[in-house]
Amino acid sequence: MLCTFRRPNNTKIEKWVPMDNQYIHFKIDKTHIGQYIIDPKCITMQWYDRGFNKMFPVLIPTLDFRWDTPFALDPRTFEVTWMSPNALQAGWEEHNHVAFAKANALVSGMKKNFLDMLLPILTVLILLIAVYLIWSGNNAINHNFQTMQQQFNQIPGYVPK
Repeated sequence: MLCTFRRPNNTKIEKWVPMDNQYIHFKIDKTHIGQYIIDPKCITMQWYDRGFNKMFPVLIPTLDFRWDTPFALDPRTFEVTWMSPNALQAGWEEHNHVAFAKANALVSGMKKNFLDMLLPILTVLILLIAVYLIWSGNNAINHNFQTMQQQFNQIPGYVPK
């Protein structure tokens, strides 16, 4: 693949790189070397007609870079694109983290809301059961006292006070 690079002074540098590379290094000026990201979506095909191929032009993949950005230029608009594979992966990782956090918040909120709704109902049910047990217990005690009173009344010579 042929990669072209434009320096700040508009000089153009061309470099051949294998198609499976993820990065390419260009010398920006005498002291700085930049690492640029190869984006497969920005690759265009171009007829190469130099050297031996002057007689037999060959269609080759090409990429364009500029000195002020580490990303390849979009071949349709020749504007800088940030949509590198690494940026897309980072974006999806962020999206996954945000989606995971939202799902956890939703689930924990549902549990909290369900428990908040259920707690007063449980409290009222427990109070009703306690009142019923006390009332039925009092009725049973009263019934037992009444049967005892009747039994005492059947005893000959028993005089109630």
